[in-house]
Amino acid sequence: MLPEQVDLPGSRGDCHTPGSAWRTLDSAHTEEPPPPEECPARTRRVSRAPVDTPFPAALLDHDVYRTGAADRLRRHVQALLSDLAAEHGELEVVRRRWDADAASYDALAETYEAFDVVGGATARVRDPEGRLLLVRSEDGWADPGDARRPGEDYRECARRAVTDATGVEPRLGDPVAVHLHVAHDPFDRAPLPDPALVFEAAPRRGGSPDPTPGDGIAEAAWFAPDELPADLLYEDLRPATLDVS
Repeated sequence: MLPEQVDLPGSRGDCHTPGSAWRTLDSAHTEEPPPPEECPARTRRVSRAPVDTPFPAALLDHDVYRTGAADRLRRHVQALLSDLAAEHGELEVVRRRWDADAASYDALAETYEAFDVVGGATARVRDPEGRLLLVRSEDGWADPGDARRPGEDYRECARRAVTDATGVEPRLGDPVAVHLHVAHDPFDRAPLPDPALVFEAAPRRGGSPDPTPGDGIAEAAWFAPDELPADLLYEDLRPATLDVS
């Protein structure tokens, strides 16, 4: 049985989904506008805005509507979540809204259409003392993760992301959660789901190896559960406070 989704605020960092999730995604997009009469049925609609509108010039000369990409991405995520549930049992599904700019929205759709690849993976690497390996970017601290590359599966992505960001080679366990970063652009196009698998992990050679920040990483460090930094990118990295009342 698939879990109910958990909605959390947050930006995009670093599948099969419950029907309720897709009803939420589709609530404002239940009908697609018909293509212009002058275009063939299989031709994507190209938005053309009057000169006095604020629509970005970069969008006027490109195919930006991408109705098919949103549908195909939803089907991909549904299939992925079903496969994960069958193989690993119930996983937590966390849905985050990503207010993407138009260029980021188009890049996500174009990457999926061109390379049939979407999503990414992160790993929560813990040492024998239970400390969590985190990396700091300009947005704050988070578990190391990255987007998938063409031909790369989610597990390979998580392993590479940790090694590239920290120099620590991880030993990955099973996925424990799926984060759905749902891209909304400023022009109310159909939301694009971008899944990220979260793996539990430990240093492959044991111990607590000193991390070395990789490209684009300002800092990498181990943190005890009660000493996590205040500027965590995602609050679900912080252990839940026990109610002892």
